[in-house]
Amino acid sequence: MGLLSFLRSGSVGDVYSPELLAVLPSNTKPWYRTKHLMLLNFFIAIPLLSASAVGFDGNTTCPVPP
Repeated sequence: MGLLSFLRSGSVGDVYSPELLAVLPSNTKPWYRTKHLMLLNFFIAIPLLSASAVGFDGNTTCPVPP
């Protein structure tokens, strides 16, 4: 029921239920060619990178006393 059965069958309808396929969007473009998904990934990356930079700066500017 996983990837191997999908690759063997060659059809999405054989692996997933029709109810699930009815609610999923039928988008043929990959995520990096879809504008709203690119914007979503960009806006998610900003807090991720800034949080890691703040943690790194906080570690180097306020060392733990011995």
